[in-house]
Amino acid sequence: MEQFEILWEVSDLTDRKRILSALIEKIVVYDKHVDIQFTTGYRQRIEIEKPKVDYFKRQLEKWEIEVLKNTPTKKAKALLMLAEGRKISEVAHKLQVDFLKIQWLVKAFNRSGIKTCFVDFKPNMKIEFEDYVLENIEKLKYMTFDDLMKHLQEKGYSVASNTLKNFWYRHFISKKI
Repeated sequence: MEQFEILWEVSDLTDRKRILSALIEKIVVYDKHVDIQFTTGYRQRIEIEKPKVDYFKRQLEKWEIEVLKNTPTKKAKALLMLAEGRKISEVAHKLQVDFLKIQWLVKAFNRSGIKTCFVDFKPNMKIEFEDYVLENIEKLKYMTFDDLMKHLQEKGYSVASNTLKNFWYRHFISKKI
């Protein structure tokens, strides 16, 4: 182990990349942990903590509440719901908006203030695998989230977990298929 540490200290970034690529076969990142599979067959799981932005913590002023109530956008409704103490996932589900859009709204509101609420959300973008899943809904609707993700990757679709979560909530949860 000491020899490896010495080798690691004297090597530059390119050499370190080569060393790691020789040692590590594959890295799989999940929501709460990372699985590392080494070329020797040994596997290591590393738990990770992500910062959560589940609640809107800022207290709105009375004038902000009045302005938001009179603003006919989903962004204004979302901020009012968040100020009441609802979770971001609840708000996204209720307003039929992608989860990440609500997270970005909170960040933008904290940074720029109430002006972020005067322009509404853009429509949800169509997802590349949406047509395929909806055509094969009878076969796919009983799959778990992980199974569906693996199935779509096998079919050649590039699937990000947040994109699949947004699609999952939009079609499976909100419409109760």
